[in-house]
Amino acid sequence: MPAKTKARRPADYIGERVKRARGTMHQQDLVARLDELGFTGWRQTKITKIERGEVKRLSIDYFLALAVALSVDPVRLLLPAEGDIELTPKLRRTPIELIRWWRNSEPLIPEDRRRWWEQARNLVTEAEWRQLEEENRQAKEAIPDAG
Repeated sequence: MPAKTKARRPADYIGERVKRARGTMHQQDLVARLDELGFTGWRQTKITKIERGEVKRLSIDYFLALAVALSVDPVRLLLPAEGDIELTPKLRRTPIELIRWWRNSEPLIPEDRRRWWEQARNLVTEAEWRQLEEENRQAKEAIPDAG
């Protein structure tokens, strides 16, 4: 049986993901891109600290600014390169489980399915709900029967 990788908290690896998404772009170029997009006040030292893991609490505003400036799906920045994600000390999930949850495909905790759908319904407009229903219907039709 292969050894299980240790689950990691997003704060432990998000800097690695930012660095990887930045690729060959220089940190100063990322700062310039952030400024160009209206995200002012960024400095190269802030990028360095994030990438080194010295920033343990990255605000949602900063996180989304980085995703926009790097032209990357924010979900990809939240997922580790390998292993499970520790969401709470008692709740660990695989990257694919988180993607399904974030994309509104299924609840994170299976026992919460009924409440999850009720909340999903309560948090969108009627038009958005109809669109979600249609997208789910089309997705199900696109999957061939295994039988």
